[in-house]
Amino acid sequence: MKNALVVLVVGEKYIAEYKQYFKPSHERFARKYNLPLIIFERYIDPQSEGKRHPSWQKLLIFEAEETKDFDRLCWIDADIYITPHAKNPFDFVAQDEWGIVKNDLRGMDYYIQSDLNNLQYCPPENRPKYLYNGGFFIATRKHHASLLRLVYDKYDLPYYDFKNSFEQAPLSYHIHNCKPGKELGFEFNAQVLSYCILNGDTVWNLKKLYSQNSFIHFVGGTSKDLLPKVIAWENKNWIEIGKLSVIDVKKRFDKLYRRFKSKIKG
Repeated sequence: MKNALVVLVVGEKYIAEYKQYFKPSHERFARKYNLPLIIFERYIDPQSEGKRHPSWQKLLIFEAEETKDFDRLCWIDADIYITPHAKNPFDFVAQDEWGIVKNDLRGMDYYIQSDLNNLQYCPPENRPKYLYNGGFFIATRKHHASLLRLVYDKYDLPYYDFKNSFEQAPLSYHIHNCKPGKELGFEFNAQVLSYCILNGDTVWNLKKLYSQNSFIHFVGGTSKDLLPKVIAWENKNWIEIGKLSVIDVKKRFDKLYRRFKSKIKG
């Protein structure tokens, strides 16, 4: 089967950020595993531009002219950084399976509950216990192209209502009810925001995130300022790591000092 990687990024600002922060890691990964990297800088469905959030376009990847020769596609959000030691996710998914990662694998109750609320848009039967994160998935043309199209056509959620996660809830529901499939490990969609809430965002805490994961997801562009800390570990730049450590210590001290002052005033 012919496999390829697919990324979509639209808008001058986001294209510039993608090229600066994330595209080099995507190209490196594509070369490592001899995988074509297909980058869309436009809506696949031009009629939906300005009407639907760009995230919905991932559901149309099998309908684009650029992907017509490929049997399996791996969708990667444009704010995912791929580490040099990344594994090939196609090796972990059978040819007739989908592959996707649980949203907020860290099991934070607040996020799990808010995720489940999003399933109000879906049929009440056979709902999953949690959502999958739509920032990364593997699908096949034969088994999943029509399913992705169904989600695109059936659900048209408000463009500006970020609380509904756009396509994520209905995609999770319909993938959950499409067998066979495989839930992949956190390493293929390591969501930075939840990781840092639980573990902290210092350069030393991010060492583990970097060393143990293949695809590091700066969800929605959040915490992109943490990427230099990841790259510092990648380059083994001890001078930069030292500088970042000093900054982290200062931030921690300032936070404790503000807390101390507020208690005195209280």
